Amino acid sequence: MIKTTQWCVRVLGLLVLISWSGLSAAQDKVFDHAKTGFELTGGHNFVPCESCHANGQFQSTPRECAACHSVNGRINATPKPIEHIFTSERCDGCHNTTAWQAVPVVDHNEVFGRCQNCHNNIIVPGQPVGHIPVQNDCVDCHSDLSWQPARFNHDKVTGACATCHNGIGAVGQPMNHIAVEPECGGCHFTTAFTPVAPNQVDHDLVRGPCASCHNNEVAPGKLENHIPLVREDCGGCHFTVFWTQPREVDHDLLSRDCTSCHFGQFADTVFPPTHMPVIPMCGECHNTTAFSPVSQVNHQFVRGTCLDCHANDKPANHINVMPSAQCDSCHNSSTLMWTPVMSVDHDLVVGTCSSCHNNEIARGQFVGHRETGALECDVCHTTTAFDPPKVAF
Repeated sequence: MIKTTQWCVRVLGLLVLISWSGLSAAQDKVFDHAKTGFELTGGHNFVPCESCHANGQFQSTPRECAACHSVNGRINATPKPIEHIFTSERCDGCHNTTAWQAVPVVDHNEVFGRCQNCHNNIIVPGQPVGHIPVQNDCVDCHSDLSWQPARFNHDKVTGACATCHNGIGAVGQPMNHIAVEPECGGCHFTTAFTPVAPNQVDHDLVRGPCASCHNNEVAPGKLENHIPLVREDCGGCHFTVFWTQPREVDHDLLSRDCTSCHFGQFADTVFPPTHMPVIPMCGECHNTTAFSPVSQVNHQFVRGTCLDCHANDKPANHINVMPSAQCDSCHNSSTLMWTPVMSVDHDLVVGTCSSCHNNEIARGQFVGHRETGALECDVCHTTTAFDPPKVAF
C-alpha cells in the first residue's frame, strides 16, 4: 500500500511538472502584433494590452491616434493639449510613438492657419531681425520643406525695391546701369529684370540727357536721316512714351533753315496756294510756335509788287494817287511802320497841292506866308523843295 501511494505521488508530481513546463513554454511565446496590421513601436510596446483592448475586445480596435489620444477617447490616453496649434487629428503627421516631444518633422499639410501662428520665434523660429518688410504669409515666398532658397511674391513686399535689390540682400543695379532714381519698379518687372519693355520705362526716374540711353546701343536712338541738330536733346521734340509723332519742335535745336524741313522732307508744311510770292525764308515772317497769324513781314524777302498784297489796305482818307502807284513809292516797306512817310513821288499824286499841303495831311502855308489867293503851291514851289521858291515876287 505504501509503495502504491508513493508511486501515485510520483506520477502526480510528474504531471504537475509537465503542466508547469507547458505553461512556461506558452508564456515564453510572444504574440506578434504586426500580424494584425498595426505594429507596436516605441511607447506602445510597454503598455498593457487592456489599455487599448478595453473589456477584452480585440476586434475592431481603432488604429487612428486620435481615437485614443483625445479628451473623449475610448480609453484614457494622453490627449492633444488645449494650447496645441491648429491641426488635423492625424497625430503621426508630426509626432512618433517614441516620444511626443521633440517633434522631429512636421507635415505642413496637416497644419491649418497662417505660418506665423507657429513661426513666431516663440514656438519655432520665425522672421529674423534683418528680414525684409513684408505683409504676407511665409508660404508666399518660402517652402515648407526648406526656408532657402526663397521665391518671392513681390505683390506682398512693402518698401522700395532697393531695400532688397542693393547687391547685398538681392541682385541690384549693375555697374553699367544707366543713372536713375533708385526705384526699380519704374522700368523692371518683378518676374524678370530683362528685357525692359520700352513702354514701361518711367522717364521721370531717369537722370541725364536722353542720348545717354537712346544711342542705338542701350536703346533706339536718332535715325540716320534725322534732321541735323545743334545739340542732342530728344525731349525737345519727342514724347517719352513714343517717338512719332513729335509732340512739338524746339527750333532752337535745329541747325538748318526752315525750308530744309518745311517742304515735305521732314515736315508736311508747304506754301499754300494763296501764299504771297516770297523768297522761301519762313522765319523772316513766321514764328516757330505758330505759322499764323504772321507777327511781322520782312519785305526784303517778298517778291512782286506792294499791290499784290496791299491792294485793299489803303485807308478811305488816303490822298488820291494814280492806280499804278506802288506803296513803296512813298512808304517804307522794310519795317512795320507805314508812317511817317519819308518821301513822296509827286508824279503819282492826283489832284491839287493844297489837297494835301493843308497843314493836316502835309505841311502847308506857314503863318506870315504871302497872300496867294486861289493860286496853288506849284505855281511858285517845286515838288522836290519848297525853298527857295521857283518864282520870286
